[in-house]
Amino acid sequence: MKTNTILVAVVAIIIIAVVGFYAVGYGSAPKYSSPSYTTVQASSPYGTVGSPGSTTANSTTTAKTNSTSQAKDTVTLETSSTLGTYLANASGFTLYTYSSDVQNSGKSNCNGGCASAWPPFYTASLVLPSGLSASSFTTIMRNDGTKQLAYNGWPLYLFGGDGAAGQTNGQNVSGFVVATK
Repeated sequence: MKTNTILVAVVAIIIIAVVGFYAVGYGSAPKYSSPSYTTVQASSPYGTVGSPGSTTANSTTTAKTNSTSQAKDTVTLETSSTLGTYLANASGFTLYTYSSDVQNSGKSNCNGGCASAWPPFYTASLVLPSGLSASSFTTIMRNDGTKQLAYNGWPLYLFGGDGAAGQTNGQNVSGFVVATK
């Protein structure tokens, strides 16, 4: 009986930690604060991040100018002396490609347990800083029916091993920083 109580407590702690990790949006305030943004709207209305829907792989996007940023939906450009300019989310967490994915295939090869270590990146209303083109971003459907953004045909991910904005711990660990040049 005591073993069951301990097991339930451990599972509860893990669930609270995972929910807390996702609830904070992988960090705090966005590092990019330029007033010049482009909002990318998908061709059909989307639900919340990762929500199931009925759209085809590589759905098209259209861009429009938006003077007010929705911080959680922003993709930023970060710079590293060793990696150059790369993509990050609104909180400054690095975006990656996954080594088993195939460019322009319209699918992710990181599912199930893999997606726990490499959470797929998706937002319904993407806000881009100048220097990024809306036409470079598409939406793919994952095996579980959720959506994921792709950049130049490569599905985008965060890395569970990055504990703070600006970290690139996933580089060469089954993933690669998404360089823009």
